[in-house]
Amino acid sequence: MRIFFRVDANKNIGFGHLFRSLNIANTIKKMYKIKEIIFLTKNNKICKNILNKNNFSFILKEKNQEEIFLEKIISKNNFDILFIDNFYPYERKIIEKLKKYLKIIMFHNLCEGSFYSDICILPSAHTEEEIINDERWKNTRFLHGEKYIVINENINILKKTPKNRKKNFFNLTITTGGSDPKGVLITLLEFLNDLKIDNFQITALVGISFYEKKKLENLKKKLANFIKIIPYSEKEFLKSDMVICTFGVSTYELMFLEIPIISIGHSEINTKASEILEKKFNSIIDLGLIDNLKKEILQKTIFNLLKNRNDLEILSKNQKNFIDGKGNLRVAKIILDKNNNFMNF
Repeated sequence: MRIFFRVDANKNIGFGHLFRSLNIANTIKKMYKIKEIIFLTKNNKICKNILNKNNFSFILKEKNQEEIFLEKIISKNNFDILFIDNFYPYERKIIEKLKKYLKIIMFHNLCEGSFYSDICILPSAHTEEEIINDERWKNTRFLHGEKYIVINENINILKKTPKNRKKNFFNLTITTGGSDPKGVLITLLEFLNDLKIDNFQITALVGISFYEKKKLENLKKKLANFIKIIPYSEKEFLKSDMVICTFGVSTYELMFLEIPIISIGHSEINTKASEILEKKFNSIIDLGLIDNLKKEILQKTIFNLLKNRNDLEILSKNQKNFIDGKGNLRVAKIILDKNNNFMNF
């Protein structure tokens, strides 16, 4: 079996989609001994380095349109499956054209083409009922829910590692993704710089392709001593009593680790998803869109949680077993299943 993975990673869209697709691809390669896996991706230095480090071949997208690129590559190569984890508005026409060559699996992309793929998977617990009940799903095999959420391999390893929290000390960690093009981290640090809390530390994690490096360097000179800025490392979560994160794949990974979360949206879509997740499961605290967030609200939320530690325990309790970390196994089985006998995966 030969498989194409269509996924991008860069400063503008981050690296979460690449890492979860890598987890799925590595699962297929290790468990099922399938070696013919090729990534189709835009030309990005960090992305190429990550793929090379994981020993995956790749074909770089040319500057032509997405549809032209895919049709050109797929028509010239005898592959069996195209797995798309890419936010692009694929239309019905191109998906039906590509289906003549191979099976198409859409992952976490809600567009017209999704309804005409062979399989569409929405790996989330925040999908709206209106979307789930859309009549157009009759044209495809539609799967959704938290059991298809794919966790970063490093996070899976952390789950088995004992937490390393200090007694009588509170460590608040901030993570805003690999690139953070809106500069959410900058805004949060400015809002929290004058916090007055004893035995308290903020650890800000800077992504591998952080967008606002110059602004951050200038801000560092003004930051209080209780704020520490370091390169992103998942191991820091083991020391965290609570994490502020921009909503996305990281939110579910932190829930998997059972760490209390303050969730902030960096786009209207993410903000809506964060709101739904909070209301449905009471497993995170949603503070809405970063553009609308007030300094007083953020500080008050932190003060209240420190004052009422039971609320933190409730969040962690509601996260327990919510995600089992086996999404990569389920998705790998779906990709490789020739008879579509996967409804119970």
